[in-house]
Amino acid sequence: MSNKKLKTTWVPLPEEAVFKGYHEINLNDIAPDKFTILETPEMIIWGILGDFEQDQAEEVLNTIIKRLRQVSKSDKIPVKHINDLVALAKLRDLDEFVIQKLKDMSIFTDELVKDHVLYKEGKKAGIKKAKAKAKKAKTKAIVNLMMADVDIEIIKKAFKLSQKELEQLVVDWHMRDVKNIKVIV
Repeated sequence: MSNKKLKTTWVPLPEEAVFKGYHEINLNDIAPDKFTILETPEMIIWGILGDFEQDQAEEVLNTIIKRLRQVSKSDKIPVKHINDLVALAKLRDLDEFVIQKLKDMSIFTDELVKDHVLYKEGKKAGIKKAKAKAKKAKTKAIVNLMMADVDIEIIKKAFKLSQKELEQLVVDWHMRDVKNIKVIV
């Protein structure tokens, strides 16, 4: 990274162009059809945040899907729009309902699920958890073998460990036990 000074230019704005406030709009006060009549997929999916009762959710979702198909000019709705729809539905606690309906409509395919950011995060977390569980089981097995007086060389060879790795494993195992000891004063 260079320490080069960034060149900037000051651009004055006329007084009437200076931002002084904004109007807040509550999307829950707008009827979903005000969004679904639009031609942009990003705006159409906002219909899920519109003014409707829980028992109207299926009708609103069907309209959103129908319009997304129309503007996409295809039965296959781009993954981005489905992901955005699910994310917005979460804001109204409708995500599980929307996901189930999309599955029922054969829109939420395995390919789409695997491409979803939450699936990827869950998969990473699951892999991390599985690795930790496997490491713990491996450590327990090694310690049990050592406690059963199995030759250290056999354990090292069976688990493909160096002397240093085996020693560290034993130290970590004992430290875990020490952390769990409660001292009563």
